Amino acid sequence: MTVESDDDLKRLLKEKGYSDNAVWEIMKWYNPDSAKEEHKKCTCSRDSRR
Repeated sequence: MTVESDDDLKRLLKEKGYSDNAVWEIMKWYNPDSAKEEHKKCTCSRDSRR
């Protein structure tokens, strides 16, 4: 699979069995701006003001 977008990477990580938290941590490294926007939507226990 070719990763051409943030959504492709998220989908691939989910298919490989990564948890939502792990995907978020990886996305922070891969694309910090996208990870911040995505985290605003999530309901995990992390502080969403980061």
